[in-house]
Amino acid sequence: MTEQELVKALMPAAAFYNLKFTKEQYALWFELFEWCPAKKFSMALKAHLMCPERGHFQPVPGSLMRFLVHSDTKIKAMAAEEFDSNPGIDGTDSHTLQHESFFDRNQRKRQYVTHDLEQWRDWSTPRKLAFSGAISRDDAQRIENSTQGIEHAG
Repeated sequence: MTEQELVKALMPAAAFYNLKFTKEQYALWFELFEWCPAKKFSMALKAHLMCPERGHFQPVPGSLMRFLVHSDTKIKAMAAEEFDSNPGIDGTDSHTLQHESFFDRNQRKRQYVTHDLEQWRDWSTPRKLAFSGAISRDDAQRIENSTQGIEHAG
């Protein structure tokens, strides 16, 4: 994203919250989100503005990251769906799959979802952004190779 695209994207928030951004504030926003495609940044900003819980407050970088990266709830739902479509995804053999009780299968599902979430939490921010569709995998790799500063943004 260019600095001009960032300024243009922040205009709705500035108007909505009656904000006057300084050059230093724009520079900081740009430093934090230079890696982000302008369209994704604008979508995250609009999602923030329309959010019933967060839209009452002016956006800060961390609040926009919430709209760029899948939430823990989303990751758990995806893992549960993955397990439901393939109950043997955790390596359980076919004999056990055919004979296990509902309770046992549900217990394995909870363990699978918990493990998947723990792995997600260990991922780098660029990897999470790529998985969430905010940036490409190539961009994530480029960011990871060029800086570790984004690690602390999410």
